[in-house]
Amino acid sequence: MTPFESFQHCPRCGSDSLHKSEGKRIDCRDCQHQYFINSPSGSVALIRDDQGRVLLIRRAKEPAKGKLALPGGIIDAGETAEGALVREIKEELNLNITGSLEYLCSQLNNYHYSAITYPILDLFFIAQIEDFSTLRLDTSEVSEVLFLHPEEIHEEEIAFKSSSHAIDTYRQANS
Repeated sequence: MTPFESFQHCPRCGSDSLHKSEGKRIDCRDCQHQYFINSPSGSVALIRDDQGRVLLIRRAKEPAKGKLALPGGIIDAGETAEGALVREIKEELNLNITGSLEYLCSQLNNYHYSAITYPILDLFFIAQIEDFSTLRLDTSEVSEVLFLHPEEIHEEEIAFKSSSHAIDTYRQANS
């Protein structure tokens, strides 16, 4: 089920007299409220160590529990992509991003959570970490951290297609 399909009542007046137009907007026939369905955004980091390896996390929870992922997460309301990434890296890994973030690419993603599949726009950045000595895992989110050379990363091990595409983009830019 998508977020669009999950709406059964108007969020303003509670009416069930809804008209859903083209998967983008819900119109209430009773109060004329219009609710626009927009994709949430995620901010994701491609972090390299001084040996050129990429930091990957092993997911500790669904969706894709046990699969590899690049660290990051959903951008909260009122937060920039960069701010969200700094927050997520600190929360998940206790690491501090140093220097500026370099935009890599954006990719579409489907994130299945609590019986709803959310269309996500993931924004990928290359991030620098100078000191990995503070690395500590939030074990509710991350079960393991791996450093792999880009050519050692196999698509079938990656949790989300958007991350596979971003890793391919990174490989192409650095080959």
